[in-house]
Amino acid sequence: MPMENTNRLHLFVILGLLAVTIAAYWPVHRFDFVIFDDPVYAAGNAHIAPGMTRESIRWAFAFNGAGYWQPMTWMSHMADQTLFGARPGPQHLVNLAFHLINVLLLFQFLFLATGAFWRSVMAAALFALHPLNVESVAWISSRKNLLSTCFWMLTLLAYFRYSRRLMVLRYCLVGIVMASGLMAKPMATTLPMVLLLLDFWPLNRIAEFPTTRCGVAPGTASLSGAAGRLPLYRILYEKIGILIISGISIGLTLASMRTIESSFMAPMPALSLRLANAIVTPFRYMEKLIWPQDLVFFYPFPAAIPAWQIVSAGLALLAITAAGVLTWRRRPYILVGWLWFLVTLAPVSGLTPVRLWPSMADRFSYVPAVGLFILTSWAMADILERVSFWKGAAVGISIVLVVMLAWGTRLQTRTWANSVALCGNALEVTSDNWLAHTQMGTVLRSKGQLGDAVYHFQEAIRIMPGNLDALNNLALALSETNRISEATRYFETIIRLKPENGSFHYNFGMHLLRNGDRPRALVHLQASARHRPGYVPVWNILGITAAQDGSLDQARAYFLRAMEVDPDYEEAPANLKQLERLAAGEDRRAVTPAFPERRGAEMPEAGRRGKAAAPAAPGSANRHPARGSGGEIRR
Repeated sequence: MPMENTNRLHLFVILGLLAVTIAAYWPVHRFDFVIFDDPVYAAGNAHIAPGMTRESIRWAFAFNGAGYWQPMTWMSHMADQTLFGARPGPQHLVNLAFHLINVLLLFQFLFLATGAFWRSVMAAALFALHPLNVESVAWISSRKNLLSTCFWMLTLLAYFRYSRRLMVLRYCLVGIVMASGLMAKPMATTLPMVLLLLDFWPLNRIAEFPTTRCGVAPGTASLSGAAGRLPLYRILYEKIGILIISGISIGLTLASMRTIESSFMAPMPALSLRLANAIVTPFRYMEKLIWPQDLVFFYPFPAAIPAWQIVSAGLALLAITAAGVLTWRRRPYILVGWLWFLVTLAPVSGLTPVRLWPSMADRFSYVPAVGLFILTSWAMADILERVSFWKGAAVGISIVLVVMLAWGTRLQTRTWANSVALCGNALEVTSDNWLAHTQMGTVLRSKGQLGDAVYHFQEAIRIMPGNLDALNNLALALSETNRISEATRYFETIIRLKPENGSFHYNFGMHLLRNGDRPRALVHLQASARHRPGYVPVWNILGITAAQDGSLDQARAYFLRAMEVDPDYEEAPANLKQLERLAAGEDRRAVTPAFPERRGAEMPEAGRRGKAAAPAAPGSANRHPARGSGGEIRR
């Protein structure tokens, strides 16, 4: 076929792939925020809501207690707020745009490195349309995954340029792009190992391990024809710089995670269970890749894993790895694709001692599955080439597979339409899912369906007694249904288990204040201010109570502290102005109590991160308590 026609066909195929991907994901532009982490990463975060400001950028680069160190991700969400405000639709489309860019970058790297157009297209199509990737695209809070992967793919392209001509500037570019990806999500810490695998194949750079150019189009330039193969020690030596970058990222991640407030008292899964889970989960991911059904946003960590599963999985891991080693000269893509999958999955395998870690997560496979997609595409092409009518068979199989994946992705996106759909799907296809119960209860509570909310909170506590966020939510729901004594007992239990949590003290204090126990309420509100001094509503309510008691100087000090903590908080200046009028005798009307709405109670930071329920309806900012009016001091 003439080159001009070939290029035109290639362009048509790529545009077609992008069009199918857009069609599969297009419903996301109508989706809402969901309760799982979106209140932290979108408009519900008071540091994100103002958009790109000097203060918000400073917060993004700090250890802010809202998650691991990820300034690029925070700034991406701030840019969303600046451009689109608090509307979820455009933010969903930004996620889709990043996914499309990642698809193009993956294809571009594979095509440049191998020259195998159709194999590269097939690998990119699997990546673009597999339903397992829906979570990464349809969930706004998974922007970190998409952004990190974008820099991951750019790093591969930068490394390809470096491998063609070894220059310091090109090597520095590799490090800069990789560091940017690590600032979006520390998942990229495994990139040096992946680059070493690519040196083996398809770049064929390692002198001691020359591979056949399987699946690489004749005439495609590789390092063996450009800068020559290098000894293994040289290949390893040049990885030192990017290994240092990975090490720094790991250190920053561990340091930032220590600042996250935990409201979960359940014991850490034993090391033996975490190790068993790490051995078994690669095959659980493979099962989902082969037959993507029962996909949920949270897979609970198992109480135990049968010994036969551990032994079988361990033997299968060794057997597949051995097969890759034995065929490395003739079929190097088997070893590279398989090790890409295992190496990139290792950081999220559950071995890290982190509470609330799921046994697996669809989003964790976004990058690791690329290795299996490469393996599958090259293996299928090799098999079909042995068939006399392979071209027709390849086209037919490819079309059927793309259509099936696109349809499955379209159906899977529905589970991310809103919080009720998300939690309902998890409760339907899993059992004893404590997080799904907790978050469903919170959604129902925000809608005023308190009876159903109480049921879900009780189920969450039954499954995971150490879930203090569910206990807190249950106490709030009972308080709202005027089951005062029950709510008080639960609040007392929470405070006894977690006395240093300022949010729990605030909720208990407001519960007591509403129900007439003013002395105890003030004790807990002051404890809240002591343990969480950055939470401005507690200073405001302390000012109100002091004014009601006639302690105007103390009230003034509380209102000034609220204004110092958050200059944008509107209630404190208005209350201070009213207080000055009272002190001057200009307004002698009685100051009446005005307490925040019960469903506006503050949740702990960890709860707003999706580890348990968030207090407000999905998509509502709920930055400040409700505003009063007229001459009374506003809440």
